[in-house]
Amino acid sequence: MSGIVRWELYFELALREYKNTYHGSILGQLWITLGFGIFVAIVGSLYTFILKVDAETYLPFFCAGIINWRFISNIISEGCMVFQKSRQYILGFDMPFSIFIYRSLIRACISFVYLFFVYLLIGIIFKVEIGLSVLFFIPGIMLVLLNSFWIMMILGIVCLRYPDIGHVINSITILLFFITPVFWPPDMVEKYKYLAIYNPFYHYLEVMRDPLIGVMP
Repeated sequence: MSGIVRWELYFELALREYKNTYHGSILGQLWITLGFGIFVAIVGSLYTFILKVDAETYLPFFCAGIINWRFISNIISEGCMVFQKSRQYILGFDMPFSIFIYRSLIRACISFVYLFFVYLLIGIIFKVEIGLSVLFFIPGIMLVLLNSFWIMMILGIVCLRYPDIGHVINSITILLFFITPVFWPPDMVEKYKYLAIYNPFYHYLEVMRDPLIGVMP
């Protein structure tokens, strides 16, 4: 945990990675927002017809769910590679390993911010009434970030020793996406509601999503 005080270092490392990723691009990091906005508009509208639900209620639910799921899945995928991607720094410099975890968490937060602009637009268009419940989003995301630290530490160590486990975990994450109520409300499948109740990913998702759609978590 000693690396937490060196915030300038892991912020700089995270920002540098983003700049390198979109180097030479005209829109740069805005491609994240643009691409996600197109995805939400097309897929969200499609599921509105498939599920036969009101777009005014469903699209904010869908958008908030996808944003928070991407945040969680980014943390998992980054955790699997956190020490492998940092090999050159680990071998070349004397610094706490926790710095690389903080860097990955900052990257996940930056991605979240770019995606969140799409949700703000959706909220304005459909006049989402959030009220005081939105204040619970802050402790919600802090709870997820605090848990993410030890999760990334374990994943980073295990996947560094056994690289194949990272591929297994990423495959499981994709599977969990479909059985976690990300784009379908659990009340719609009452018979299979246990898929949400006994799914830890669902509760991490809800503690961040509920405040954004006006529900007290």
